[in-house]
Amino acid sequence: MKIKGYVSTVVIIILVGIIITLLSREKPDTKLEIINSLKTAQEYEKDGNVSLAEYQYKYILEIDPANTDALNNLANMYQKQKDYEKAVDLYTRILQTDTSYTLAYYNLGILLLARGDSTEAYEYLNTFVAKSDKANELSNKVNYLLVEKTILDWAKAWEDASASDDITRYSAFYSSEFQSPTGKAGGNNWNYDSWMRDQQNKSIRRNSLDIQIKNLKITITGESATAKFCQIFTSDVYNDIGSKTLRLKYQNMKWLIVFEYWELSDC
Repeated sequence: MKIKGYVSTVVIIILVGIIITLLSREKPDTKLEIINSLKTAQEYEKDGNVSLAEYQYKYILEIDPANTDALNNLANMYQKQKDYEKAVDLYTRILQTDTSYTLAYYNLGILLLARGDSTEAYEYLNTFVAKSDKANELSNKVNYLLVEKTILDWAKAWEDASASDDITRYSAFYSSEFQSPTGKAGGNNWNYDSWMRDQQNKSIRRNSLDIQIKNLKITITGESATAKFCQIFTSDVYNDIGSKTLRLKYQNMKWLIVFEYWELSDC
């Protein structure tokens, strides 16, 4: 019995020793493994080995399901393949995990534009601009798209105001800081309120309006933008053509008009 008990004790000691050894053994460096796997996936993708790249990204996500770099790179790859549903799903997962990952807003916005979902696309692009460094190259690119869309939507709202006599949507494109020269000697500048009263009166007198924008040129500096273009104005009561200048300011996640000037020209 003593021998039996002694053997049992020895076995227990050995088993405990094995367990302690296994527990104390250094675990693999998961972080380093993910970094190396990301590099490998990117190399595969660069070489055109899409299947192997996809396998590597999925392997990373098995280890770390919330890895934003793997999610973003895999989504980009699906976007290039025009597998938009998978790409949208992954970009959305990123934003559910980390709302500070601004690149996902940009990528999702560009994808939705390509798919034709412009309203939702510009919401994501606006959020990207609001959350990112205004001075970086990508922000400038997005801001150009946003200012361009603002100008085109402004023209459409102006046309619609003449058809409906309702300038509500048109007025939403203007900042409360709006100022514009009247063009009259000794006259005061237009402000937001006087401009809207004038536009309301003019829209009532018109039944139809068509605005064509030609040779649009946009310059952006930080949170200020200037748009210059040839404006062809055609209505049932008056027609003209001239050079239009709009200055815009980024306020409350929108580009709003703070200055407007038109002069007669052949453009």
